[in-house]
Amino acid sequence: MTTRLRLDALLREKGMTAKELADLTGLMESTISEWRTNKVTRISRKTLATLCDALDCTPGDLIEYVPTRR
Repeated sequence: MTTRLRLDALLREKGMTAKELADLTGLMESTISEWRTNKVTRISRKTLATLCDALDCTPGDLIEYVPTRR
């Protein structure tokens, strides 16, 4: 089992840049970049809530479950 972060896709869907999201949320652009490139290994509830509020989405919209193939 693995998960994939969909922030880059959501930004495209919303017509928003990473810089705009950083300005809106107060998160560092490097944090946004880690989310966009799936380099995040831990997700704080606070950051997840901040992103969901800014993007008007749910955690399930940001995090995609990818089943392991056998």
